[in-house]
Amino acid sequence: MQAKTGALLPWLETDAEWSWSGTFGESDTGLPSIGPVPGMPRCLAVLGYGGNGISYGFLAAQLVLGYLTGRIDPDAALFAFQT
Repeated sequence: MQAKTGALLPWLETDAEWSWSGTFGESDTGLPSIGPVPGMPRCLAVLGYGGNGISYGFLAAQLVLGYLTGRIDPDAALFAFQT
């Protein structure tokens, strides 16, 4: 990208000062991990995978609310972290 930008706009300095990247992960089941993190007391996490992360947003909110209020959702085990 830097080379292309430099070729199109040769009067600009196009060296990157910093960069970032995103990674995609996937569980063995293809499902996200939502709930208590093993070995980390009082820590809940919501990890969506691939391009489906937003699809699980509402479900994650329901599951986390259940953990926080002590009313664990019957489907919570489907999304538990693998140990």
